[in-house]
Amino acid sequence: MRCAFLVRLLLCAGIALIGKVHAQETLAIRAYQANCASCHGADRRGKIGVPNLADKIWLWGGDTASIETTIRHGIRSSDPATRQGAMPGFKHNDAELTDENIADLLVKLRQLAGRQADAKAVERADENWVWCVDCHGKEGKGMQSIGAPDLIDGEWLYGGDKQSIAESIGEGRKGVCPGGNGKLDDAAIKSLAQWLAEK
Repeated sequence: MRCAFLVRLLLCAGIALIGKVHAQETLAIRAYQANCASCHGADRRGKIGVPNLADKIWLWGGDTASIETTIRHGIRSSDPATRQGAMPGFKHNDAELTDENIADLLVKLRQLAGRQADAKAVERADENWVWCVDCHGKEGKGMQSIGAPDLIDGEWLYGGDKQSIAESIGEGRKGVCPGGNGKLDDAAIKSLAQWLAEK
């Protein structure tokens, strides 16, 4: 008798837990469809200039807490706590890189990725690689703490062809993601962050 009661109790607790998980996932999907899908797509795969949220490559970190911070405060949004990542245009700042300098940096990226690269171009690029190191690191692997992407993993937010990469270096990129504060309640933000982290 006591054993049957415990079995029923455990079954009820399991059903309640499944119901709670399903409700959180439903909340997350609704929040995504209403607030994220217009840019990132219904399939979460993004497009040129909009991150793919299905590939597990996260600029600011793919753990639940990091994703929650991005959802809550956005990137370069009007929220005072927003993330501030931006790629400067190195043709127009103190670096004043030329098209030739940028072409050499593209060769340097090939070398860092373990691909065959012209040694003289790499040597010329080393002088200007210092402009990249602060954000992307000496090995070009990026820094999630500041939203700087890995440059050798083959994933390119704005296109991986030579022209697109050269444009990113020369002209810069300043992507924006609106924050969810004021649009989404706390439960929706937390459910959405957990759902994206697990997908």
